[in-house]
Parts: sequence; structure tokens; C-alpha cells
Amino acid sequence: MKRLFLSVMMVSALCLPSNGQIREILDNGEVLEYYSGMVFETLGESMYSYRFIYGRYPEDKQALLDFHLEKAKVEEHVLFRGLLLNLEEDTVEFEYDDDSLYTALLAKRDSLITVDLNDPENVLTVSGDTCTFTYAKATRDLFYYGFDESVSDFKLRAIQCIGGPEDLQKKDYLPFRQHIRTLVYAKDGKCLLSLCSDAPYSPREVEWKYKYVVSRDPAEYHEGGGVYSLARPVLIPFTITRDGSLSYDVSCLDGMQLYYRNDVRSTGDSIDTIKIEDAIDPEYLDALKTYTKVIFDEHEEVGCVKLWELVWFNNLPKGYISFKDGITGLGVYEIDRVDTLPLCNGVPFTEEFLREFLRRFHPEKSDDNPFQFSVKFVIDKNGNLVGPRVKTPSSEFYKSSDKQLSAYEKHVLEAVNQIQNWEPGKVDGTPVNVILTVPVIF
Repeated sequence: MKRLFLSVMMVSALCLPSNGQIREILDNGEVLEYYSGMVFETLGESMYSYRFIYGRYPEDKQALLDFHLEKAKVEEHVLFRGLLLNLEEDTVEFEYDDDSLYTALLAKRDSLITVDLNDPENVLTVSGDTCTFTYAKATRDLFYYGFDESVSDFKLRAIQCIGGPEDLQKKDYLPFRQHIRTLVYAKDGKCLLSLCSDAPYSPREVEWKYKYVVSRDPAEYHEGGGVYSLARPVLIPFTITRDGSLSYDVSCLDGMQLYYRNDVRSTGDSIDTIKIEDAIDPEYLDALKTYTKVIFDEHEEVGCVKLWELVWFNNLPKGYISFKDGITGLGVYEIDRVDTLPLCNGVPFTEEFLREFLRRFHPEKSDDNPFQFSVKFVIDKNGNLVGPRVKTPSSEFYKSSDKQLSAYEKHVLEAVNQIQNWEPGKVDGTPVNVILTVPVIF
């Protein structure tokens, strides 16, 4: 199992590094690239965490050792607490009542890292945004994550960290989400590690107020549950000070194509591209201040908090579609977001559509035929009526497929399809696709 665990993460030694990596270079020249973010993080992840918290890599081994040991005292990420791995049977068992294995593995990890950093022959070098820890001799077996044994087939020559966790968002969302943290700083600028934690999503009492969220890469999903199955939402760092001032940095998104979607937990495609500046919502910034205030209220020593958060917003700026219509596949505007409504025969559709419809719709009178229903359709930017559908009081949803329609409902849609003399709705003088819903009562 251990050999498989390592081999699936192997990359070619000839593979050039890119921003946002932790690389273990083995004595045979092979390179292992990984991102765990687990409690049993390796020396490489401590190097990476130092870079994330202080904005730079450590200047020497002593600085890194002091940082690691301080961080170990307040370890909060306990993903493997009580986890037992049965390597013979490839099973995983949880024992929540006994933390002895957990604490023993942490102690072994810290002991190994201390030995590595105290060895005068091992070298730590920093060049630009790359930090490399080189072993004088590749003799020590790898001690990997939560395994209580060494991995004897692999000898470690060097550990190399490139870039920072923010770079990972451009490369791979999952490791990015595993590394980011909410950082809490004292008034003198010192990071208060004991108060730092996993980066939160804003509380549900905040989220539910906002309709849209910014994402990247439409329709890309990952296996698993919770945050790991999300459709790559983007996060940016917000810094909030004790006096209530708030700033944010969107440079971590430079070069990324951004989209917006109705809900970060949606399983549908993203709606459309968006500029991050257009998605920053003043009301959401106020909400961030409100739910971060509890840290300042409970800890007088705190000067500022830096947290990575999703970019939620409520009102789409002009120029952005309301949603993608599932029937036509078009990006459409709702009528409250257009400057000029579609015209039917040169007249507002609210006045003309019913008149045109009733000229064409003459059903036989029957107790089975409803006296009221709703029709929905899109007037595209070329003035065509497309994607008509109908919903009667007995229907749970709008229907448009011939297989779903009764003879009466087919008659309705035939009449709607005949009304084709339209002028498109407009936003800032530009024709756009507009979705319309019209109730019909006899």
C-alpha cells in the first residue's frame, strides 16, 4: 500500500517546477510533488507554512525550527486524530477514545524535523521565491504522514518549496484549500499562531443573503464531499484591522478566467465570465467585518485579521446575464435587469402578447382543459421567440418536450411559436436575450 501511495504521486525528474509546489527530490533523481495539509505535515510543509504566514521563506534553519515547534504546540488540524491504518488489510479504522497514536506520531514527526534542522551539514537556501533544504547524505528513510514506519525504498536528498499557497489557486484548488489559513496578528505585527485556524467560509447567516459566488473553470468537480467537491470557487485575502478598516488583494487571481454561479454548491455549469472588481459587494464587506469582530472583542491583543474568503455578491452589474436558460442554452436577462423590454409588433409585450396569443389559440371547451396557465419563452438578441414552455396548475414544472405535452399543451405552444414579430430587449443600447413569463387566464 505504501509503495502505491507514493507511486501515484511521482512525477518525472525532468518535469519543470511551476508556481506553488512542495517537491521532495529523491536520491535516484525522481521528484515527488505533494500537498497534504494534514496534521502529520512534513518539513516541506512547515517551510511552506512559514512562507504563507510571513510572506517569505525562513532565513535560516533556526528560524524554521523555532517556527515549527511553536506551531506544533498549537496544532489545530487534526484530520487523522484517532486514525489507525491497517496496512496488511488496506483498511482504515477510527478510535476516537484513544489519542495515544496521534500524539506519538506527532512527537515522532517533531523529533525527526528537529534532528534534520539541527544537523550542521544539512543546508537551507533561499533564492527568490524558492526555498531548498538539502541533506548532506541521503541516508535517512522517508517518514511519511501518518505511517508509524519509515518507507524504506525511498531516500530523501532535498526538499524544495516554490511560491506560496496563493499560487496554488491558479494551479489546483484542492491543495490551495488545504493550505490557506485565517491569520491573526498582534498589534506589533507578530503572528499569533494560537489564534490562527483553518480558513473559514463565512457563516450561513451571512452566505444565505447573497445569490452569486465567483468561481473558476466551469463544470469542474472533484470526487468526495464537502468543500472538496465544490466547483472551484475562488478565495481572496481580506485584511481587517481593529479600527474596522478593510482591504483586500485580488492579485492572487491574476491571469485566471473567472466565472460566476448561482451557488457554490450548485452542480450546474457556471453562468458566465466576470471581472473580480465587478463582484466585490460592499454589503458583503460589511458582513465580513461583523463576523470577524468577535475576534477583536475576545482578544485585546489582536491588531488585525487576514482571512481568505469566497467572493459572494448579490446584485449583478450591468452587462452580465442573470442565468443560463436550460431549454435554449442561452445566457438570458430577467426583465428587471434590462433597460428596454422586448417589443411585440412594436408595442410593449405586456400589452400586445396576450392579444396576439388569443387570436391564435382556440381550444375546444372541456372540463379537462385548464382555464389558466403560464407560458415562458426567450426573445433572443435577434428578435426571435425561442424555447417556449408551458405550466398548468397541475404541473410541477414548465414543459416543452413533445413527450411531456398533452394535446392541449401542444396547442398552447403552437400558438406561442407563431408570434414572431419582436424587437429584442436592450442593455445600454445593446440587444440581449431576455426571458419572459406571461400568465394566461380565460
